[in-house]
Amino acid sequence: MRGALLGLRASLTIQRNSAAYTEGVSMTKKIVLAASLMLAFAGAVQAQAITCTCDATAARQDSPTLAGLLTNKMVCGSVGGEVWQELHSGGATGQLRDYKKGPSDPVDPSTPVGSSVGSYTVNTDNTVTYSYPGQPPYKYEVCLASGGAGYLFCGVPYGGRNIPGVRIGGSGLTSCSAVSNTLQLSTRDVRTKK
Repeated sequence: MRGALLGLRASLTIQRNSAAYTEGVSMTKKIVLAASLMLAFAGAVQAQAITCTCDATAARQDSPTLAGLLTNKMVCGSVGGEVWQELHSGGATGQLRDYKKGPSDPVDPSTPVGSSVGSYTVNTDNTVTYSYPGQPPYKYEVCLASGGAGYLFCGVPYGGRNIPGVRIGGSGLTSCSAVSNTLQLSTRDVRTKK
């Protein structure tokens, strides 16, 4: 009898520990789920906070203005440690040449004449799309920054990122240190009214 009681007691202990384990697993799952939801919500709030809008202090450039602004000009920008120094060869559509460290640099010279690192297209919806081999295209609205302090390339509305402080200017392939902004105001307001 005593053996049967010990067996029953051991069985009850195992069941109780198993229930506690199951409850612990359920609680862990609930905590993980709650934390995931909080992170997702925080990400959504952050995405909304990082909007890029052209307003009265940052005029969105229309397609004809963009084409004129980019034609045979250097676009100089940086974000997150990446640096762009690209000559836009063409009009509304053209090839991109990368300045890199300059045409005479023995290690990282500029893209040679006749070749390109990618292409760009000014779209009829007042955006510009950049295409590079092996990468998805990048689409941007371009706004004149407040006070004429460069341009803001707005990529967040199209799944990309925003690039503030972009300089556009020069003529031909040149170092961005020599580029000052060519400020070309849009001839019409292309902002959407809400």
